[in-house]
Amino acid sequence: MLIVAECLQTNGAMMSLVGLLNALSQKDYEISLFCFNHTGELMTQVPRHVNVLPEISAYRVFSQFKNIAIKWAVQHLRLDLALFRACVWLERGLKLRPRLWRLLPRVEGDWDVVCGYADGLLSEIVISKFKGARKALWVHENYEDTKPSVNIRVAFEKADGIVCVSQDAMEHFEKWFGKSVGDKARVIHNVTDPERCRKLADKSESLNNDDVPTIVSVGRLSHEKGYDLVPKIACILKERGVNFKWQVIGGGLPEIAAEMKMVDSVEVLGPQFNPYLYIKNAKLLVSLSRAEGWGMNVSEALALHKPVICSDIAVYREQVRDGENGFCVERTPKAFADAIEKLLTDEELYAKMCVAADCEICSPEAVRREFSQLMAMI
Repeated sequence: MLIVAECLQTNGAMMSLVGLLNALSQKDYEISLFCFNHTGELMTQVPRHVNVLPEISAYRVFSQFKNIAIKWAVQHLRLDLALFRACVWLERGLKLRPRLWRLLPRVEGDWDVVCGYADGLLSEIVISKFKGARKALWVHENYEDTKPSVNIRVAFEKADGIVCVSQDAMEHFEKWFGKSVGDKARVIHNVTDPERCRKLADKSESLNNDDVPTIVSVGRLSHEKGYDLVPKIACILKERGVNFKWQVIGGGLPEIAAEMKMVDSVEVLGPQFNPYLYIKNAKLLVSLSRAEGWGMNVSEALALHKPVICSDIAVYREQVRDGENGFCVERTPKAFADAIEKLLTDEELYAKMCVAADCEICSPEAVRREFSQLMAMI
């Protein structure tokens, strides 16, 4: 089996891929991994039994940021790749339908199963540039909202299996696809390994521990993650005299970071290779997303027995049992402030939620069963 990804960056989807690689038994699967480039922080987390294929220069420059890719190509005397990457940048800048990816070379090899573990253009590339008896494509996002290139529909039509990372993602995909996908689509949750989360959370690095209760949020700084609510929620809590510190972990749009930094109780820490240290140190995790394919940060917090306060959206209702291991609330500053204040001040309720926190639905054992069902289906 070959699994294809662009780059193992520290984000929810790629962290779930590393979890999947660790969960799958080498007795059952001979696994190879192809990444467009090997610069991702999670490359060191790939288990030893996985055969990591070497980089291919054209894929490297295609996936990297323009300036980095062109500089690398010039340093390696590959002016053809520098020109290719410049043309790709121009194509994207003019918002043309992606076509230049077709110039990427075919990847040598022939597998029983090829899995495309990312959304968007990678689906088309997996269908066209890799040889396999069967192919499965992963769906991590809501295509109803993102409205991807129409060519991706062709890739899904040609795929033998379609994997959605939550029931909610499956429902949105079926609506976007415009027809029944029948037995072709299945749900395989993004795996969360509690043992791995605890091991990383127990690393020896020390954090600043004080008497101020800490709230943590993890995720890229983007509109869909809902960080625009953070300053408003923080101001309400301060007006009520609630003692707290709010740490936001993730990289992204600088204007979002700047707005949050204006509130003195909010710390924007940027991307962190090991966010589990901060989750363990916090009292609770808050996730304000407008939409999600699957909330990795939510399941990881639950794995560390931290209550979660999150937006009342369908995918979070698959993870959070409202009132038992957290709260699913209306996406308003007041609703979030009310829930945060309740958990920070009601010690008995907080203790009960810590005990109830778990993520059985996406445990390695559960995901292994789901994956085995996919292989039997295709």
